[in-house]
Amino acid sequence: MAETVSNSDEKPIPRHDASKGAPTPGTIRRQLIVLALALVFPAAIAGILLLTYTYSKDRAAATYQLQTTARALSIVVDRQLGEAMELGQALSTAPSLTEGNFEAFDRQARIADSIGGSWVVVRDVDGRQRVNTRFPPGAALPTETETALQRRDRVLRGAYVSNLIISADSPGSRVAVVVPALRDGRFIYEVDIALRPAGLDRIFRDQQLPPQWVGVIVDRDGIIVRRSRDPDNSVGKPVAADFKEKLSSAAPEGFFEGVSISGEPTVVAYSRSPNSGWIFAVAVPRDTLGAAARRSLYLTVAIGFILMGVGAIVGRWIAGGITGPVEGLVERAMALGRGSPVSRAPTGLAETDLVASALCEADESIRSFTAMLEQKVEERTHDLAEANRQLSNEMVERKRAEQQLARIQRMEAVGQLSGGIAHDFNNLLQAIIGNVDLAKLRSTDPKTRLYLDHALSAAERGAKLTGQLLAFARKQRLTPTPVDIRELVTGIIDILRSTIDKSIEIATDIPDGVWPALSDPTQLELMLVNLAINARDAMPDGGKILIGARNVTRGEPNRPEEPPAGAFVELSVSDNGAGIQPEVLANVFEPFFTTKGVGKGSGLGLSQVLGLAQQLGGGVIIESTPGAGTSVRVYLKRSE
Repeated sequence: MAETVSNSDEKPIPRHDASKGAPTPGTIRRQLIVLALALVFPAAIAGILLLTYTYSKDRAAATYQLQTTARALSIVVDRQLGEAMELGQALSTAPSLTEGNFEAFDRQARIADSIGGSWVVVRDVDGRQRVNTRFPPGAALPTETETALQRRDRVLRGAYVSNLIISADSPGSRVAVVVPALRDGRFIYEVDIALRPAGLDRIFRDQQLPPQWVGVIVDRDGIIVRRSRDPDNSVGKPVAADFKEKLSSAAPEGFFEGVSISGEPTVVAYSRSPNSGWIFAVAVPRDTLGAAARRSLYLTVAIGFILMGVGAIVGRWIAGGITGPVEGLVERAMALGRGSPVSRAPTGLAETDLVASALCEADESIRSFTAMLEQKVEERTHDLAEANRQLSNEMVERKRAEQQLARIQRMEAVGQLSGGIAHDFNNLLQAIIGNVDLAKLRSTDPKTRLYLDHALSAAERGAKLTGQLLAFARKQRLTPTPVDIRELVTGIIDILRSTIDKSIEIATDIPDGVWPALSDPTQLELMLVNLAINARDAMPDGGKILIGARNVTRGEPNRPEEPPAGAFVELSVSDNGAGIQPEVLANVFEPFFTTKGVGKGSGLGLSQVLGLAQQLGGGVIIESTPGAGTSVRVYLKRSE
């Protein structure tokens, strides 16, 4: 038995008797409101989740930028301290110093000291100053006293970079690069290159730190040497206690949260210099990380609640225009059940009119419609599966493209930094080499000439290193000419056989008809020698090196190291050595990356090969199987 339940603004709707255990159905108005909320709610949740993901990505990117900036500060300051160390080592071997001719040494030190804001101090075994270029020549020098323990520690310590020094006889603070001068292996004098902390301000300016970022240089005792914000009032102050506790760890670099000396919550990334032991930190207020994404997240949450409220109101309004025609449709359905004629009067909605008309159709039409609906569902399911597969492929391709773009940007940034460092360092080396050559021409003392030969050899090794850096940065001066690959390989094969162990076989595979390649012959020979030496190092127990060449036509590249599309001469150096692990192979082109021990490799070999090939318009591909060997293929443009 049924009864009717009515609202004040609705027509009676048939309801089942709840007393008989049947559930009370909901109204269309309620369902439409729920539908409107169901449509708005997932969109709002999706927006919140997207912005949450964006916030985490922005914070991770800012964290990476902080760590990179701290590492860059460490490299640049180490370079400046390294220049001072080289100056001190050069002055410590000056003949005028070992002979005790302090007047001549004073003149020489004033000429050689080209580091801005620095001066040279010489102390004897008792700690007494004998030369100080901060004072005019011949002026009275400060008197300092030392205990016997201090003198013993200074004699035994060797060359080092001091902590921040604040003394009464020298206004302001300073740091010193200390180099002992020896005679017959015995300590005779100490050469100090004193530097003002203010000279480090240029480094902060060059890094172009954002306004809210703070760069800090801290010595081994946790004392601030220089700070990018309020530098003069910060020098000589200890870092905050929690900072000092974090920085005292042995980790070379790290990231943590703490409180600055001004009491502000900050996020800090630091890098420790392996040479001086100083800490180079970059701090940023904790609230600024991901601030924009956080504001967007709050705004999206607010808009989501507003949209849900609007959806409920609109759903109720639309429901009012639907319930009336639906109630009329219910009356027609009940009439059809009773066998009464179905009224064809308009219901007020075209859709309900169509439904009312459809009630008069036969059961056969219904079954036909059901079969057709199942077919449509199957077709739509197939279309959705295909679209999902395409979307998955696009997501994988996009992720790979993003990874390649990040690697290209990182290599470009490192290349610019390396090129700048190499250019400045090369200028310094040219000045050193020129002065050493002039000194050799004027010196007749065999011992002095031996010292000069050692200095010249070290400078030339530095020039070779800057050449490798310039090659990686693609800033070498090249003279590209057509090169006969067969003739070039034949010309250096004897050199390789004399350089590489007899236990390693060297063979070539260069067929007739190989195109001439556009390259710089000298640099190409050096590149082949370096690749052959790398192959030799991979086969300590002997093996085989195969140098080959062939003509190839390349399509579009898949990785940034690969050559562009076009015609190339492929020059390959292969070995059957230990091979390279996949996790190592992904980083072999990064500068200064090496798996060799300390002093056995600079990590610039393959970076130089890639830089040379790309500067000539080509590229490099490395294939390696652990335990089976490695093949390095260099692509040089075909000479027309």
